[in-house]
Amino acid sequence: MSGNNPSFGERDDLLTTAEREELAALRKENAQLKRANEVLRTLVDEHPHLGVEPVLRELNIPSSTYYRWRQAEKEPCERRRRDAELTGRIRQVHDESGGIYGSPRVHAALRREGVHVGRKRFERLMREAGLAWPGPPTRPALRSVQAPPPSRHSFTTHPRQLGFSTPS
Repeated sequence: MSGNNPSFGERDDLLTTAEREELAALRKENAQLKRANEVLRTLVDEHPHLGVEPVLRELNIPSSTYYRWRQAEKEPCERRRRDAELTGRIRQVHDESGGIYGSPRVHAALRREGVHVGRKRFERLMREAGLAWPGPPTRPALRSVQAPPPSRHSFTTHPRQLGFSTPS
């Protein structure tokens, strides 16, 4: 999500004003850090003649942090590797269904095969893979029948007056 829109599963109306302001500040800081990572990557990759250590020293970044970050890019952690495997399996089941199975059905199919993973993680992986269910087919709205205005007499209203047909 972008801007000040709440992320999936969040509700801004349950936050206090101070919490909303803190959340906005954290989102802004997160965006700045992402941009800084890209700048650092570009600077080091495209200008190797500058050297990594002087650039890190100028930016007040410990070299161990930089090298750990680069290592994580090359060799993802166990969870990311497992996520990649699961995503491949999810794609396969989703494709076998003709692309109509949503997360509950795909999740159930994989559970039957012995793949045990949490529902929210599963939904996140499907969302990140762009495999969200398109939703139910749309139907024209049903015509609603309105009851006549209330009357002051004690007679009952015949079903035909309400717009219902009676069996003949």
